[in-house]
Amino acid sequence: FGPDPTAPPLPDDVGTPREEIERVIRTELERPPCFVAFSGGRDSSAILALAMHVARRDGVEEPIPLTRRHEGAPMTDESEWQELVVRHLDVTNWERIVVVADDLDMIGDIALDAVRRHGPLHPSFGHMSVPLYRAATGGAVLTGEGGDEFFDLRRMVYARKQARRLRKGLSRARLAGLAYTLAPVPLRRPWQLRDFERSDQFFGWLRPEPRRTAVRLLADRAAEEPLRWSAFMRWAQRQRWATIPERMADLIAADAGARNVDPLYAPRVIAALANDRRLLGHPDRSAAYRAIFGPLLPDSVWDRSTKASFNEAVATTRFLAFARDWDGNGFDHDLIDPDALRREWLGEMPQVGALALLQLAWLRFEGVGQALSLIH
Repeated sequence: FGPDPTAPPLPDDVGTPREEIERVIRTELERPPCFVAFSGGRDSSAILALAMHVARRDGVEEPIPLTRRHEGAPMTDESEWQELVVRHLDVTNWERIVVVADDLDMIGDIALDAVRRHGPLHPSFGHMSVPLYRAATGGAVLTGEGGDEFFDLRRMVYARKQARRLRKGLSRARLAGLAYTLAPVPLRRPWQLRDFERSDQFFGWLRPEPRRTAVRLLADRAAEEPLRWSAFMRWAQRQRWATIPERMADLIAADAGARNVDPLYAPRVIAALANDRRLLGHPDRSAAYRAIFGPLLPDSVWDRSTKASFNEAVATTRFLAFARDWDGNGFDHDLIDPDALRREWLGEMPQVGALALLQLAWLRFEGVGQALSLIH
């Protein structure tokens, strides 16, 4: 929660978003090997398409897409989309890394090694990129991180969706939803707090008082999000939810002797996006990517609405066995309800924060978490 005082200021002398993304990509292409973390989703597909375009245009070595394939985890499967993009771009060198069973479990060897080195990670599944970084030792890994946060999970995107629903028919609930989304901060904050407190999707494993504190912080963040595109981008790049995952990825990549490069998070790219003259930004990610990346990929890629889920890749046999056998120890029970936490762990889609807590509970149980006073 909250802003990061160490977030760098944004530069003024920048080009268009496309020019600045190309600048980041070209810098890495000029010092090969250069890889792209390619899942088949819109973000990684866009970065791969632009990297291939720049390499062929400028006559430099082409990037190598790195794809993680999960055996026995069908919800992670995006092979159909991956094949479509690879065929369209005529990619000839594509590395697929197969991970099996407990390879990426939250208390598997890869995850625990990262936590022992760096303490708790945020997001807690950040270790999933380790196999990609290990395959890219000595090089850079370009990612598509930032697409969700900047183009889809925005207050203005929700407002547009609500306005479209209103055009299908007026109702008190639809009018209230739109008014709530567009309201100024002093009005939005209590509404947002009420909604979060009533929802069972947030911090359900906390005792009532600490949950109220956490939900209040979450509501404050949601209420303060600017509507105007330029203000939103400048606000977003200073938030800890944007800066902490960047630092974490840099650390994990460095462990493997690789460099993590997130073009959409580069200060010059964020500044270029913030300079866009659209008052309210792009309607959604599909529209944004059409405007920025143009015809590099088919419309079907830009318009896709499906998305892979990776819970079953990190909550595998080790995770589930520990969750079932856990004795409830390792946490302050004035803060955490162990029965509610266990239910969250064993649910179909445990929340990210709960995943991290299982990892910390296991480390406490094993007695190896010297640096984990951070748990408090």
